[in-house]
Amino acid sequence: MLLLERLHPLSRRQPLAEPSRTDLPMKTLLTCLLLILAGATTSAAEPSKENLRKAEQTLDILTQAYGASRRLSSSDGLALLKFAELNHHLNLAAGPIIRDTFDPGVDADVWLRRHREGIIQCMTKVMQMKAQRDFMDDRGAKATILPILEGNLGLLAGLQQLQSCYANGSGSPEDGVATLRAGLRKRTEAGLPIVKKLRELSGSDQFDRDAAKILEETARSVSR
Repeated sequence: MLLLERLHPLSRRQPLAEPSRTDLPMKTLLTCLLLILAGATTSAAEPSKENLRKAEQTLDILTQAYGASRRLSSSDGLALLKFAELNHHLNLAAGPIIRDTFDPGVDADVWLRRHREGIIQCMTKVMQMKAQRDFMDDRGAKATILPILEGNLGLLAGLQQLQSCYANGSGSPEDGVATLRAGLRKRTEAGLPIVKKLRELSGSDQFDRDAAKILEETARSVSR
């Protein structure tokens, strides 16, 4: 039986490109903050002035972009960056699954065989994202990223519904796809305003370079 043969396929790029934009500049920012935190906690040497400046700048950007109630602490800033990094890893894990979900040439047995481990990886990343949010103190930033987390939980629920349908014949693939699409839409709608603000605050040239690198990485994952 072909998967979703009664559904109109989505563009293979559509579910991946938009959600991944919520964390486009995060690798560069994460590196900056990790440098200062690592230097402050694991080394007797004082962090360099340049690393201190980058860390302070990063916290200022995150505070504004994520609607924090007050200037973010280093621990909240790091949790936000890890949240974004995990979101990127989730995109890499989910991309091939979503691709095959809308490929009429992939049958149920192949889908299940290919993606059992991938769904476990997705579940792990989403639960880790939840843990990072729970770790944070700032209510404003937590409220901002909650819809992204909820969207990812919907994405995961949709994939699990499809898995159950194809493995046990319970439910319908249409229901799983509807849940999946709703999750993707929710996190995209929540993430795009953050992306816009991050681009404004971090500088468009650097942002666009980081964006290109992450989109290339996501595309390579989907093409495997």
